[in-house]
Amino acid sequence: MNNSVGCNSSQGNDPKPVAAVYDLKSKTFALDVDYPKEYYTENSGWPISLCNVSNTPNIKAGTDLYSFAMSPKVIVTDHQGKFEKIDFSSSEIDQSEFQTTDEIPLDPLDQAKQAGRYAQYGAIYYDPLRKYYLRFANGPIPESSMEKRIFKPIQNIIIKDENFNTLGEVKDFEGSHFFFFTKEGLNQISVDEDNEDLMVINVFDYEK
Repeated sequence: MNNSVGCNSSQGNDPKPVAAVYDLKSKTFALDVDYPKEYYTENSGWPISLCNVSNTPNIKAGTDLYSFAMSPKVIVTDHQGKFEKIDFSSSEIDQSEFQTTDEIPLDPLDQAKQAGRYAQYGAIYYDPLRKYYLRFANGPIPESSMEKRIFKPIQNIIIKDENFNTLGEVKDFEGSHFFFFTKEGLNQISVDEDNEDLMVINVFDYEK
């Protein structure tokens, strides 16, 4: 389980743990993985949603990947001693500098606007059929869109193989970031534009 929105309550050299891990075999519980140090220095103060953590398992390798909104690196761990930081950066996103904020608004809409002004990394996935890792990299949301309460960023997807070699980056990916994988490809779950009660699944044969 992820401990989100905890980084703003961290101070000095006392980072909050990111993951709560329960071992079904040994029936033991442990806290593991700390936020990157830039999240809890005395100068930190991120919009709340930027403390959210995305993670995905690689079942066969027995590892979990953790993606932080403000960090170009992901953490790969088996929660039993293996711990690596892997560069998973986007050339598009790294051009934007992250800045801290002095005040976090109480209103959820204002919080969304505050976070939307930042370029940030998002969800991370593992495709077990093709052995690909995918990570979202989102650009800042234009102020004109946020005034209309449209919080859809420009989305790029970085794709790496199982050895973390970069295969490419998909630019301006449209639609939702809710995925599952089948032999046909990447399946994207979204809502029908004309009827919000209908679900649409777009299939991308992205291996080709």
